[in-house]
Amino acid sequence: EQLAELCCEKLIKVGDNLAPEIREQAEAYRERMRQVVLHYINHAVKAERDRCVHAASSGGYDQLAHLLRSL
Repeated sequence: EQLAELCCEKLIKVGDNLAPEIREQAEAYRERMRQVVLHYINHAVKAERDRCVHAASSGGYDQLAHLLRSL
């Protein structure tokens, strides 16, 4: 979650001198983008874990594969 927050802070700057309505819209947009970025980060983490499980299993490290699956 912290990585998604940092990403969105860099991508979407919300100025202090904006009108309240525009500021509210910009903050809502940044929050939605944070949720989207977080979704894809979580998807990438799962895909990498699956790849590691497959590599461990293929290499004969079944106990390691089992431990990775349980994460």
